[in-house]
Amino acid sequence: MRVDAWGKDGTKVTLRCAHKDLEDCVGQATAAFGMELLRGKGATGDPTIGPGVWYPAELQADARSNILAVARQKTLVWEV
Repeated sequence: MRVDAWGKDGTKVTLRCAHKDLEDCVGQATAAFGMELLRGKGATGDPTIGPGVWYPAELQADARSNILAVARQKTLVWEV
């Protein structure tokens, strides 16, 4: 899976993540988000993902870090 993202200043970041199987890759990313939604707590004990609809860039840094840490497990390739 490859994700390209551009910042407001035009900076580009690319993430490449590979598993043995594409379904594993997509499933791992989806599960990582679900786990963070259900279990994620910030430094204050509040949920890291509040109610509503969020773009990934809008999530708290703690939530993004936790999601990526889970998504990275069992990858064959992880490049940022």
